[in-house]
Amino acid sequence: MNEKGLRYKVQGSGKNFEFRISNLEICNSQSAIRNPQFTPHPTPYTSHLTPHDKKSGFTLLEVLVALVILSITFIWLLKAENQGIDMGLRSKFITTSTMLAEGRIAQVMSDPQIVKGEEKGDFGEEYKGYTYEEKMNAIPIVPDYWKYTLIIHWGNKKEEKENFETEFVTFLSGK
Repeated sequence: MNEKGLRYKVQGSGKNFEFRISNLEICNSQSAIRNPQFTPHPTPYTSHLTPHDKKSGFTLLEVLVALVILSITFIWLLKAENQGIDMGLRSKFITTSTMLAEGRIAQVMSDPQIVKGEEKGDFGEEYKGYTYEEKMNAIPIVPDYWKYTLIIHWGNKKEEKENFETEFVTFLSGK
């Protein structure tokens, strides 16, 4: 044992290595003889042993900040996807309810007898979930003119968030 600690020499694959127990350094024995403060370049096997490379890798704080940023981005993307699906459903409802309203208004206009009052119904199995309410009211100022209101519903009656409704209003003449 000398003033720098215990030394062990290992020979292998054509190179001599020296281990110093006190410093936990790996040195080439020939370089260590020329320069006692020699520190070899890091290799995949010795990079964690080099004392001059104090900061390698990421700190816990950096990893946590990156995870927070990724989480916020992921949540935003999920919200945007959900909003796109909702807009697609609303668009489908508006298109279908407009088509159904045109058909129902055409039926009412083709009927020679206009009946005052309210009526409820559905559009059959082909348009399952679509229901309507219609109101026929006389306009008191103008004789023989009627205000026809058609409200089309679609969705789950129990859940208000999942219900869609469109109202159509037209005026009919009894002549």
